[in-house]
Amino acid sequence: MRKLLPVAALLASASLCAPAAHASLISIGLQEAGVNSGNITTVATDNGSGVASYGSSSDQASGAYGTFTVNLITATGSPAITSPNLDSTALNVSGSSAGVLDVYITESGLSSPVGVNDLMSAFTANVFNGAVSSVVESTYISTSNASYGGTLLASNAFTGIGTQTFTDATPLLSDPYSETMEYVITTTGTADVNDTIDIASVPEPGSVALLGSGLLALGLLLRRRRSA
Repeated sequence: MRKLLPVAALLASASLCAPAAHASLISIGLQEAGVNSGNITTVATDNGSGVASYGSSSDQASGAYGTFTVNLITATGSPAITSPNLDSTALNVSGSSAGVLDVYITESGLSSPVGVNDLMSAFTANVFNGAVSSVVESTYISTSNASYGGTLLASNAFTGIGTQTFTDATPLLSDPYSETMEYVITTTGTADVNDTIDIASVPEPGSVALLGSGLLALGLLLRRRRSA
């Protein structure tokens, strides 16, 4: 048993480096160019569950907003998944007129990890049908815990199906802070788009190496015991 203690300590130390789940609030906001004087309207929150949704396919609302009809927007964050990871999907069908719809998803009240961290922003355009001009996907970090904005992390403009991934360093983070995803959907008529944005933490090389060393030591120890 004593021989296992150093390995267990290594594994415990590595686990301490992983971000923990913290209480936060997810909000979904909509804004259409020329509608509601440019104000962002909060249409749904997660109520602390870690999962928020809005649209005609959800239980929260009809999905009608300005000249657009939103089938479904979903967002998943803490505590459903580990902070600061945040996943979202935006599925939109417009009316017959042209328009620009902004979809914002903010997770506020984050407390971990703090300091400067590398975050990965993964952007995907899965469906691009009808009169779609473009979909611009962006991610932001706000050190002041603001909703629907902050310091730009990454951005990508899609004019068709595709995927792009970026890794960027955050500003110096302290409790509390927020992260935001934004979709800017531009249409010239009836359109159908399905896009996703994911924010994920990037493991520190030291943490990965420490965990790997612990697992290697455990494997060697078990092999010696079997051969004894």
